[in-house]
Amino acid sequence: MFQRKFRQRLLHILFVYVILQLFWWGVQLYRSYNVLYTDKEQLMGKLGMIIGEGAVFSILLFFGFRWINKSIKKEMESATVEKTFLLSVTHELKTPIASIRLMLDTLTRHKTEELKQQQILGQAQSELTRLQKQIENILLTSRTSTGRFENQDQMIVLNEFVGTELKKIQKWYPEHRFQLNLDPACKLHMDPELLGSILFNLVDNACKYSPIQSLIEIKGKQTEGNLTLQILDQGKGVSEEERKKMTQMFYRNAQTSDQVSGSGLGLYLVNNIIKFYRGSISFSNRENGGTCAQVTLPV
Repeated sequence: MFQRKFRQRLLHILFVYVILQLFWWGVQLYRSYNVLYTDKEQLMGKLGMIIGEGAVFSILLFFGFRWINKSIKKEMESATVEKTFLLSVTHELKTPIASIRLMLDTLTRHKTEELKQQQILGQAQSELTRLQKQIENILLTSRTSTGRFENQDQMIVLNEFVGTELKKIQKWYPEHRFQLNLDPACKLHMDPELLGSILFNLVDNACKYSPIQSLIEIKGKQTEGNLTLQILDQGKGVSEEERKKMTQMFYRNAQTSDQVSGSGLGLYLVNNIIKFYRGSISFSNRENGGTCAQVTLPV
């Protein structure tokens, strides 16, 4: 990173130096012509030529340096994104792995009752499922970032599908209450894995940023040509400025990033999938507090 910043600063210094040299070349050339040509009209013609050639050279020089500067800046941003990605992924994967290892150590080193063993195994299975979801998020993010979707679309009855997915999520958030309110007629032609990813990440996000024992509502209705899905929580809500950044890769709320786990990939992935299906996602604050994430998809 230091080398890239040094190269960028060196480029700026070089650009200023070349411009100053160009200006000095113009001054010296004008002085030479002032001695050689006594006729004022000829002198003005030569002056025009100097200014014209200097302007063309300066414009070409400016765009050349600008292109090089952009390339260096893009390289620096890519390096920062890569570093952030590795740090986020490492942290997110270490947590469930450490939990599973602790549970297995408890089973192997200590004698526990059969009921307690079943509870520990259930928790370990839950952590393994969470780990699987995180790995799926990483792989899907990699695929969707390059626009490579290996989608296998099929007709999905939303009520049944969301109900099944919600039961899986409830195991990770037993302290939250969930309410499903979907129009029975809601159907969608989409890849089940990608729809499951949208649902999981939005509900997961709603649970993380809302109080324990609060209600998470999932609403859906189908109008002519579109299906609207809403995930509503009872958290603190989000500011207008934050709403614009929520679907950016690795974006985390600075005030809660230390308190809430996450990699900043979930909503970015959701946005990529929705864009692929020519849909839209928006976030708004509810009147009585909380956030509403609304997804609109063509049917």
